[in-house]
Amino acid sequence: MAQLQWRQLLYRTGRQDGYRKIHRSGRQGRVFFDEDGRLLEDEFTKDGKLYIGKNGKELRYFNDYRTFLRRELESLKQKDFGKKVEKASGDADSTATTLEGAVIHPEAYALIDINDDGYKDIVLLKDKVREETKLSPNVLAVILYKEETRITKESREEAKNKTENEKLPIKERSTMPLLEAEADGPYTFVVRRNKLTGEIAFLRNNRGGEDYSVFQFKKDEGLNQLYSIATKRDGMGVAKYYSFADEVEFQEYQRILLTIQNQFGEPYPVKSYNLDEAGLEEGLKDFSKEELSFYATQEFNN
Repeated sequence: MAQLQWRQLLYRTGRQDGYRKIHRSGRQGRVFFDEDGRLLEDEFTKDGKLYIGKNGKELRYFNDYRTFLRRELESLKQKDFGKKVEKASGDADSTATTLEGAVIHPEAYALIDINDDGYKDIVLLKDKVREETKLSPNVLAVILYKEETRITKESREEAKNKTENEKLPIKERSTMPLLEAEADGPYTFVVRRNKLTGEIAFLRNNRGGEDYSVFQFKKDEGLNQLYSIATKRDGMGVAKYYSFADEVEFQEYQRILLTIQNQFGEPYPVKSYNLDEAGLEEGLKDFSKEELSFYATQEFNN
């Protein structure tokens, strides 16, 4: 009789968004089926809003993470990365100034695990996704995703009155800017692969081609500037060469430049998406089997 009631309940719960969800007695959380009554497992719902893991159970924390990323990206696409110049107001007696310059918003994004914590971070890109921008897109900002699990202490009576989902620990999510660049400034940022380690790095180069810096993020060390070389010319046009703040001989400058070109000359494979609705939907569903397996281990209700 219980099995019959279960089947009747299943087929009475029709939905228009391509899946059904029900509460099964004696089981924790919701169980999801498609509109034909098939148990969903290891797949997204038809509308793409939820990812369902083993036994038809939602990966709640993973879906919350994806929702958080979408909100951040929707907000960040309005951010202005245009270079601004301070100019005095037209009034000769006033000391007031204004910032003037082109308004430039990011056109695309990529999700890459920068700090090797298993979670993808946000990389904002200057240009829309095209064949000529796919290999080495210009980076406007690198933003790390952070989360902390908060477990609240409560009495046995308080816990008794909560649902299973309400008893789950709370994950507090935030972001931290790591690198930013002016879209029309003197420098460009691109994503590079460290040929020795395979790790991701960021190469900054002035448009004249004589100044180079390489940045890499280490989980236990933070952001490191591995190399920084520059060329400056005096009033007579004579070049002086620098590594960080130290003046060096031309031969040393050349040695470091060759190291940068050899070790960080290869683009890091970046899969980018336009910052529009279609791009957000596609990018926030693009996770490998290995990544999805990791997110499943972060759930508390499996």
